Amino acid sequence: MIKLIQFDAQHYATNLIQTIRTPQDEAWLKWESVGASHFMIVRDEFGVRIKLTDEFIESLNGIGEARVFSGDELQVGAGKHLIILPRSGINSYAVPVKPAQYAVFACSNDGDEFVIYNPTAACFYQCSVSADVRVSVKKAPVLEKGFLEKIKSLVKTDEGVRNYYNVKLPEIPNYKIELLCYGYDGCDYKFPITSMMLNKTVIIPERDGKKPRVECFDSTAYKIVMES
Repeated sequence: MIKLIQFDAQHYATNLIQTIRTPQDEAWLKWESVGASHFMIVRDEFGVRIKLTDEFIESLNGIGEARVFSGDELQVGAGKHLIILPRSGINSYAVPVKPAQYAVFACSNDGDEFVIYNPTAACFYQCSVSADVRVSVKKAPVLEKGFLEKIKSLVKTDEGVRNYYNVKLPEIPNYKIELLCYGYDGCDYKFPITSMMLNKTVIIPERDGKKPRVECFDSTAYKIVMES
């Protein structure tokens, strides 16, 4: 049976949870703990405050021990996933999804009960993991006669369109909300980047002699990295 109780001085995952990034742009959670034989790592949507409730524990007991303790990730609600892993050496976990909110809970076996220690709101047991979006914006040559004239008919400016740009956007897993956009210096309008524009090169015209600039409506979730 899975049971939720308040954390104590002998059982907790500390407030030293942090994100470590490798040169390969991998992200790892790392933390310290006391008295834990297992850890439960919970993932939710970016920026969502993760909080355990008695109803949440009841749902885990309803799933069954074989699935809960299989070492596989389980979906336990809209946007919420968890995995329970035994403690082994350094407390670390490779982040599978970015951007997302993660929380780490200390757990232990107490006879026939599996205990999850619930931290208070004052504890720093969770963190937000952002995602880097690597973007390339390069001036493109005229490849086809009449191509710029077609663009001019779509983008009305005083100067007209002089150039266009190849904008390379990466694959972004779980890109559900159009948080990315592109715009131009001195222009108040922002144009959303949809999931259909990802993982390909998109042709975007200049506006008033200015090249397009990729931005993020929420810079905490996605960090734009311009590649040369």
